[in-house]
Amino acid sequence: MTQIGANAGYAFDNGYNFNQSNTMVNGGVLRLHGNRIADHDPDTNKTMISLAGWNTHTTKERLNNLQGVSIHQKDFQLYLNGEPINSTDWYIVSP
Repeated sequence: MTQIGANAGYAFDNGYNFNQSNTMVNGGVLRLHGNRIADHDPDTNKTMISLAGWNTHTTKERLNNLQGVSIHQKDFQLYLNGEPINSTDWYIVSP
């Protein structure tokens, strides 16, 4: 876990704005290098995440700092909370 990832995760989970280096949280949206990788809807309290096609260590690390998110990879297959996923689709997670 990096300090930027921890700060971004805290800001996203608590509705704060954050901007440092390549990571920005603003209005319930988490962006990495300008790519939207997480979106929170306060009306439904649902969080949606995506690797935005970037299966990188940094993208997974930023998302793993969010409540209810555990992404790992085994034998070239990505998993979100134990379920297989791909790097381009959006997935709903519960905080």
